Amino acid sequence: MAQGDEKIPVEPEQALEQGQEAKAGTVETAADLEALGEKTLADVAGTLEEAQQTEDLGGAVERAGVNPVTVDVAGVEGEIEQVQGEMGQTARDAKDEIRENMPGEGKGESESTTERQEFRSRESTLEFVSDSRQFFAERFADDPETQRVIDQAIDLLAAADEENYREVGYHNPDHVLSMARNGMLALDNIRQQRPEISVPQGFDKIMALAAILHDMGYYSRDEQFDTMKVDHETRSKQYIEDQAEGLGLSADEVRSAQIIVEGTRFATPLLHIEDIVNPAETQIPAEQQAVILSKYGIDKKLLTDLNDQEQAALLGASIAGTLDILGADNNYLTGVAELQREFGVDKRALKKHLDATIGGVEGKASETAIKGAADGGNQAAGEYMKIPLAQTPLDQVKNSKFFYQFAVPNRISKTGLVEADGAGMLVAEGSLLGEGIVGQARANQAKVFAYFDNQEVPAEVAHLVE
Repeated sequence: MAQGDEKIPVEPEQALEQGQEAKAGTVETAADLEALGEKTLADVAGTLEEAQQTEDLGGAVERAGVNPVTVDVAGVEGEIEQVQGEMGQTARDAKDEIRENMPGEGKGESESTTERQEFRSRESTLEFVSDSRQFFAERFADDPETQRVIDQAIDLLAAADEENYREVGYHNPDHVLSMARNGMLALDNIRQQRPEISVPQGFDKIMALAAILHDMGYYSRDEQFDTMKVDHETRSKQYIEDQAEGLGLSADEVRSAQIIVEGTRFATPLLHIEDIVNPAETQIPAEQQAVILSKYGIDKKLLTDLNDQEQAALLGASIAGTLDILGADNNYLTGVAELQREFGVDKRALKKHLDATIGGVEGKASETAIKGAADGGNQAAGEYMKIPLAQTPLDQVKNSKFFYQFAVPNRISKTGLVEADGAGMLVAEGSLLGEGIVGQARANQAKVFAYFDNQEVPAEVAHLVE
């Protein structure tokens, strides 16, 4: 297939990292709330106003190379004025109200559990784990050893989730097992539609294993900032290496799985399927091929230098990187609501780090100081500014329109596995991933668009409406 410049992967700082407008109208920690003491509501309003964080969507979208949009988001100031006029409550009452809107802060363990079950029940996740075990048992019915490896990987995932599910609300078994199962279906569809593509025997096992474990980094924290998201892909790859002996993986299998996991890192370009299977015809400049391969840890200069195993792993990386953000997961929309919890945990951890490092004599880093530090290359400040934390779980769902309309099409269209129309809507017909998978993602996308544009709350999250 002839390829133009639009297929050449670039160094993407995509709209997922910078293309959503976020409104963080909460105080940073429970300790901050206690420190407010008996201040007036006006003081609380000032604290909230200082904590407001809004990214420039138009500029981010322009940097991502897509058409800019204008978004009208009400500011915190107007909300505070409404509270003052209609409620006239005391500062301590205001603290309680703020506390209720802070994911993961100021709640005891049992209360946090109840709140989480209002989003997506623990029972439904455990049931999906059980269903997935059955799916893979049937998938690998003629290969007991692969059955053992996959079931053991699910055991590792389930154990980590049982310990951390109150914080890891989106990157959990609903997400990773959906991705693993859809990865199998995608391989089937590619084999059916493109029988000339040769995938090595046993690759399905590596594809499934990598997908199941690709977000294990979320169940641990980075040592520098104490966040879940920052560099979680590296921790996931290390986790696979650490578990290799117990899983019975060879060094080549570990390497292939790590290449697939790397494809889920947003800063890593995804290759077009034709560049992988027909490397001699690629339009990617030679020097850029070397750069891309190095990001996957492949010490080769050209795509034509790859062996069959490396080609298969890069195909798996493009499949995984696409499915990771497609939105075809089990309980997807409730999962997006749960993202507010994850974002809140990381944003508070980064704020704590920034308070300690750039907070000055008062020990509190202002939003202006953080933005300036981000512009100056401070990693923690940059990560802080990237997090699109919405004010409520429902807002997190609504605001994901920007992600779906810009980030998703901009990234996955480079793979040749699925396309999007001019409005950013996914096109299921003819997709190499499978029309059923893409159709489900498109249905979720349409619900998000309708919610943002017409205030039509998706049924899946209607129980979150106060």
